[in-house]
Amino acid sequence: MSKIGEGRPGVSAPKQQPTNDKAATKTVSAQQLANLFGSLTSASASPAKPVTATSAKQAMVATPAMTAALAQPMAATREVLPNLLAPLTDPKMNECFDKAFNEVYQGTKLPSGKERTEMLAFATKLREKQPDITAADLREALVGELRKRRDGGDVVTPAKIQKYVEEAVSWTATCYEGGARSPTPSEMAEWTAFANQQMKDNPEMTPDQLSAAIMDAVRDKATGMSSGGSGAKGKVNVDKFIQDAVSWSSNVYQGGSRSATAAELQKWRAFADKTMADNPDMTPSQLSAAIMDAVRDDMTGVGGPPSQANVDKFINDAVSWAAKVYQGTDRGATSGELQKWRAFADKTLADNPDMTSAQLQAAIQDAVRDEVTGVSSGSGGANLDKIINDAVSWAAKVYQGGERGATPAELTKWKEFAKKKLEDNPGMTPSQLSSAIQDAVRDDMRGVGGPAESAPLERFVKDAFKWVFELYMNQPTDKPREPTAREIRDWSNYAKEQLKKNPDLTAEDLQSVIQDGLRRALGNM
Repeated sequence: MSKIGEGRPGVSAPKQQPTNDKAATKTVSAQQLANLFGSLTSASASPAKPVTATSAKQAMVATPAMTAALAQPMAATREVLPNLLAPLTDPKMNECFDKAFNEVYQGTKLPSGKERTEMLAFATKLREKQPDITAADLREALVGELRKRRDGGDVVTPAKIQKYVEEAVSWTATCYEGGARSPTPSEMAEWTAFANQQMKDNPEMTPDQLSAAIMDAVRDKATGMSSGGSGAKGKVNVDKFIQDAVSWSSNVYQGGSRSATAAELQKWRAFADKTMADNPDMTPSQLSAAIMDAVRDDMTGVGGPPSQANVDKFINDAVSWAAKVYQGTDRGATSGELQKWRAFADKTLADNPDMTSAQLQAAIQDAVRDEVTGVSSGSGGANLDKIINDAVSWAAKVYQGGERGATPAELTKWKEFAKKKLEDNPGMTPSQLSSAIQDAVRDDMRGVGGPAESAPLERFVKDAFKWVFELYMNQPTDKPREPTAREIRDWSNYAKEQLKKNPDLTAEDLQSVIQDGLRRALGNM
């Protein structure tokens, strides 16, 4: 392993085969060839020889095969096996430090013995806290720590406080005043004093924590949330919270933004006073959120106890939504539907006297949707067939390239599945049964249904290599990274070992276990 400060190992240009076709050669740079073949040196049994004047000159010419290779993704030079998941070794951590140091200092500085010792101690603590930390994650942590130390990020200085105040004022002005600006002298004095007081009250506060505290305080003052809910300033804050809540809710639920009426101001001020009396430690931000929630619930009809007006609104909203989603048209409830769902609401409230308006609204929404989708009359007959056919149609479209109905064999299979589900869960609702069938059909078509013991591990391994290398190594989709026989065997055995440790794993769980293990192993290479 090369150390920081040493030159990058040279790359001897490969010897060219004699050719009489001068037109068959193409000039490329030595750097291109170094990029192509340099990454292979780590897998070499012996260190590469330095580039000589002759080899550098030879590197200026490449055969058509080499030129084509430049455009191809680099093939894996090592097998990625589960043994890479073992806790990082000390030599590997040294390597992570070298790479992190070089990334931060770009070869402009050599690490001192003290720096290496301190950073390896930092790495060791991380490994103790996270035994499965990958080399990639460790390098990232080391880079962050090195940059912090380089920039003095672990110490609060007057210059940093000034910078934090400038950033907070600029960001807040951009968001709430329409444009960035610098802090005024009085603001700088105010927030510098605030920062110094924060450090006095919290000596262990980090620079990042202080920066966040200043940002929050500046923003809260700009938005009127920097004082409590009582007194002159508090009254202004409460009025602002009410106006903001009414403006937002009316824009969303009434078709246009408007200000709060005098009656609304009076109503929500009383609400704020009671909320603060019940919760003396409530912060301005929490009070603002409580007012927003209450105003929204009031406008949507779910505030306060259920009423006939609310019930009719809930029914019309539910019918309108279900018709739009499942019938392709938006419409209101008919007289017959209003009568039917009012009776449903009355019975639901009779059975649940403590039900809130929001809960009743949800119950009506579920019932209307279940009737429209055909799952409101239990598990029998046409409803169950419809649930199965809908599940098969959707899954086939997503995983098989085209919609289709369920075959007779599939109808038989999933009816048996539904029967067993209902036996195991007598209280299961039609919606829950529909979801269970949908999940089971989807998993079956993806090949992850059934018991984990019979999972197709070889296919899981191949799929994992394709997905992980495509996502993390830029492997082209049409040229997937195929696992070797040893990789298939070892990762299959790894999955079996995980299943022994956790017998409750499903086939889908095993697929995730392989994918996650491969991703972490790749990070340790």
